[in-house]
Amino acid sequence: MKNLKVYEYYGPQGSNTPKEERIELLMEAQVKLNEAIDLIEQGLMGTSHERYANSYIVAHLKNWVDASGYDMGIQQYIDKIEDEEDEEDFDGEE
Repeated sequence: MKNLKVYEYYGPQGSNTPKEERIELLMEAQVKLNEAIDLIEQGLMGTSHERYANSYIVAHLKNWVDASGYDMGIQQYIDKIEDEEDEEDFDGEE
C-alpha cells in the first residue's frame, strides 16, 4: 500500500476547503474506521485477545466513529459542520 499524504490523495486542504468536502472527508474517515473495526474484530475472533480488544481498542474506535455523552466522534463533528452551514444559510437570508 502506497503511503500517501492527505493533500496528495484528496487535493489541497485548508481553511478554504468547502464544507461539503470536509463532510465528505469525515464520512470517508468513518467508513475507514468501520472497516478497521471489522478487520480487528475478525482478526481476533475466537482468540484469547478478543474480549480485551472488544472492551478497549474496538470500543474506543467505535466511540470515535459515533460518540455518546460528552465525547466528540466523527459523526458529532459532521453534525457541528452541518449546523454551521444551517446558521450561515439563515444569516444570509436576512
